[in-house]
Amino acid sequence: MVILIISFVCSYNILLKNDQYSYLVLSSGYTRWQYLLSKIITILVMVFYFVLWLLIIFLFIGTVLIKQFVFKVDYLLMYLKILLIGIIYGLYSMLLTQIINNIFSCLIVFTINLISDMIIEENLGIIEKGIYLLFPNINFSNDRLIFGYSHLVVLIIILVLGNLLVYFKKDLA
Repeated sequence: MVILIISFVCSYNILLKNDQYSYLVLSSGYTRWQYLLSKIITILVMVFYFVLWLLIIFLFIGTVLIKQFVFKVDYLLMYLKILLIGIIYGLYSMLLTQIINNIFSCLIVFTINLISDMIIEENLGIIEKGIYLLFPNINFSNDRLIFGYSHLVVLIIILVLGNLLVYFKKDLA
């Protein structure tokens, strides 16, 4: 559900009818690059706060309602993984929404996330690893990432650059 919410927020905020680029640029002198980069950063900060809020709720419920609850650093690492995966699928939603200009593109990205989640197993073949390379997910049987954190960070950078490129190529009229 977290991925769906993040994908929707990212798609909604980049949708052409919600994009007030021309007013901002004409009135303040910002460039398209500055505008979109600040928009992406703002959305990612919102996503960070959303996942942080989920972590706080998890820890609060755990400490208040479960007497045997013990805080582990693994909980923080799991939420970090969820945050990075959420950012990746959110950026995919932004990219797809810019291309097809439809809010329901977030459902396509969410479906891809579900498929990626279903194919992750202990022994991945070459096809599964290729899918995972583009559409990463967490293997919850052992709470690990197949290619590690650096893979996620590189994918985030590529998706931000891809979003910038598509945004510069589209007509805003």
